[in-house]
Amino acid sequence: VISLWSLIIALFCNVWGHLDAFLRFPIVHDLDSFFALKQLFLLLFKIGGYLLGFKMLRQNLAWAVLVLLLNVCTLPIIWLTALPIGDVASYHQNHHVKDQDLALRLWRLLLFPTDRSAAVTSLK
Repeated sequence: VISLWSLIIALFCNVWGHLDAFLRFPIVHDLDSFFALKQLFLLLFKIGGYLLGFKMLRQNLAWAVLVLLLNVCTLPIIWLTALPIGDVASYHQNHHVKDQDLALRLWRLLLFPTDRSAAVTSLK
């Protein structure tokens, strides 16, 4: 029902968007931050990929809506409700979470030997 390239788009958006959000949790970002813009862009990209990737969309409209609700909307809603929004004291707590984009982390891991050795040390 869904084309292969649509699933590749969904996988890319899930890895870069959702994994990055999980790695940064429970840090709260403002709506005008790069993180929020990236998440919004990836969500719209994923929605477009699903809608354009559905074969015979008119005949499978119920499936398309179900897939969008389950695969696209559910996890961001759960993540947003789990955030400590409104709890100002938790905004500045030391969460021991690295607030850095996943793509930047991978880029630094590939280019800088000190980051590679720190990553290997943290895995041990």
